[in-house]
Amino acid sequence: MRVLVTGANGFIGRHVVRQLAARGDTVIALTHSTGAVHAPHVTWARGDLFDVPGVARVVNTHRPSHLLHLAWITEPGVYWTSPENARWETASSALFETFAASGGTRVVAAGSCAEYDWGEATFAEDEVPRPATPYGRAKDATRRALDALCEGASLSHAWGRVFFLFGPGEDEGRFVPSLVRPLLRGEGALCRKPSLVRDWLYVEDVAAAFIALLGAPVEGAVNISSGHGVTLGEFARHAADAAGHPELLQLGDEPAAAGEPPRIVGPHHRLAPHWRPAVSLTEGLARSVAWWR
Repeated sequence: MRVLVTGANGFIGRHVVRQLAARGDTVIALTHSTGAVHAPHVTWARGDLFDVPGVARVVNTHRPSHLLHLAWITEPGVYWTSPENARWETASSALFETFAASGGTRVVAAGSCAEYDWGEATFAEDEVPRPATPYGRAKDATRRALDALCEGASLSHAWGRVFFLFGPGEDEGRFVPSLVRPLLRGEGALCRKPSLVRDWLYVEDVAAAFIALLGAPVEGAVNISSGHGVTLGEFARHAADAAGHPELLQLGDEPAAAGEPPRIVGPHHRLAPHWRPAVSLTEGLARSVAWWR
């Protein structure tokens, strides 16, 4: 494959680039900053997705056969309600149209479990999305635009809805670093809502799932999930054990906020024939702690 990867310097993107390069695929890694992965078969292309003509020049110069679109606003505590989500929706649709016009054959893009109605309990892949946040609505609108484009073009596509992920390189404001970093300093760490159940995947498994989708005969929405729920308390205890300071972990009793579901777990039936997680939760946390250490 000749794959254009957006968000190539991001949390998922850098793992995708490494894995594609290791397979021998040609990678055009699009980023607005310096490339993080240097390997054979990887070409870094400087660009900003909001610069539509500039992105078109990159696409038309490199003529990728596949597009893996990962870029989006991801700043913790900001992206859920940011007005920037609307700009990413517009830029993403323009990217898909440019790729289709260049003769590309398959698009895989990153969605989110936030597209689902979090008042439901199934999170099934054929469920009608009812997102409650600007982030979830923008993601769902982008998916629908891609669906419509592919109906009228010789273009296949898959939309990977990511659940909860962790691993080396994630933002310091996310859940795992917020626990692990103080523990490694010998300080206390607090898990405020230990009863919440979430579906966790190690980031390298998430990257591998997206790569599997590039070559799989799967169309439309697909859950990228483990299919298993873990309470935040249990997850935090594993993290504290990996950091070597279980005695410094505190479990709070804060209730879920309004609209915050007690359980978010997604089945991945459509992806199961083509991919399965390779890294256990405990091994993933051990690797994450080693990276932060």
